[in-house]
Amino acid sequence: MDRLNELLNKINTIISEEKTIQEEKRKRGENFNIFDILKLSKNECRLHSAFLTELLNPNGSHGLKDVFLKLFLQYIVPDSKLKTETAVVKIEYNIGTINEDKTDGGRIDILITDNQNQAIIIENKIDASDQENQLLRYNNYATKNYTNVVLLYLTKNGKEASDKSTKGEPFKYSPISYQKDILQWLNCCVEKSACFPLIRETIEQYIINLKQILHIMDKKNTNKLIETVTSKDYVEATLTILENESDIQKKIREQFIEQLKDIADRKKFEFYCDKGVCDLSSNNAALITFTFTKPPVLKDWNISIGCDTLADGFYYGVGRQETEKTKEIHKEIIEKSQPIWEEIHKDKDFPFGGAYLHGKDGNWNRWDDYNTLKDMADGTLSKYIEVEIINKVIESNLLKQVEDITSKDSVTVPNDPNNI
Repeated sequence: MDRLNELLNKINTIISEEKTIQEEKRKRGENFNIFDILKLSKNECRLHSAFLTELLNPNGSHGLKDVFLKLFLQYIVPDSKLKTETAVVKIEYNIGTINEDKTDGGRIDILITDNQNQAIIIENKIDASDQENQLLRYNNYATKNYTNVVLLYLTKNGKEASDKSTKGEPFKYSPISYQKDILQWLNCCVEKSACFPLIRETIEQYIINLKQILHIMDKKNTNKLIETVTSKDYVEATLTILENESDIQKKIREQFIEQLKDIADRKKFEFYCDKGVCDLSSNNAALITFTFTKPPVLKDWNISIGCDTLADGFYYGVGRQETEKTKEIHKEIIEKSQPIWEEIHKDKDFPFGGAYLHGKDGNWNRWDDYNTLKDMADGTLSKYIEVEIINKVIESNLLKQVEDITSKDSVTVPNDPNNI
């Protein structure tokens, strides 16, 4: 226990040093990030796929022809025989309507082809969850249309695709990461563009953006951290922490649920939480509900936060418990009420809007993600849920509409969040 406490104290010292370094960088303007200012820092299509496509494109506005594409092949796809001088690079390439069994169709994030019928397909997942059979569909398209293809699955940390995306089929693809592969390639691109200041500075700005959203420490502190946790004195304590990773994550989620309970108490909501929210096995459906209790006629309605599986990610919306007795009343409420959140998806389950829990400051749909866990621990995520989700429902006209319409009929049914 003493070794463990010593290790944690040393790690806290390194983290404090990192915060000091970042604050000094901020004062010097080194953290200036135009992409963050424009609210694009995590936008998968409009920034990340678009920026990578432009660099990889031999006909891109950078004017350096296939220099960046050659570096990409050298560092990330060394086995590719792609002819860079004839390469064509396309973004959001449409391969047809998704068919009924979801084995064909969709849009490829980045497609690189040459005049020898060879291709590189990049599925870019900076934040989004896997779609059903997504990689399988791209693999099926590739095998039908190209003689030689490399399928890349690009994520923040190089994780494997879920069975949801591959349908569990054993086709070949390569996981790559922004943290290691893309940053290494981009640093080489900076070197190659040394004599082209505008190109060099733009790539460096993009690197700053990546490091910020990936929470990458200063190299000196990263090395110090790794040396500390793997040293002879502390490696046993480090391994003990790693062995208990799932229990540590579960405890953080449990403490987060307590934060949500406090919010529910303050807002006069009934609170319900599935056990699966804290356990988070990949096959678990999990649900949290804040059920309207003032006045009692609102008890059919609630704010829902949940996931069908961990791979799908957490979403939110306003749901309701519906029976034959309440169906027409709910229909009237939905017809008369306005959407609560702008520009997010409406469907039969969430008629006032619903969306994956990305938020303004992070990607929170994955509750096993380290950045999400950090934001759970320090209260950032619970504050967002209170201000941007719960308060907006309270401030909307929905509660008054539900109260007025249901009170006319005096219909109430027992509340069971599992039936939403």
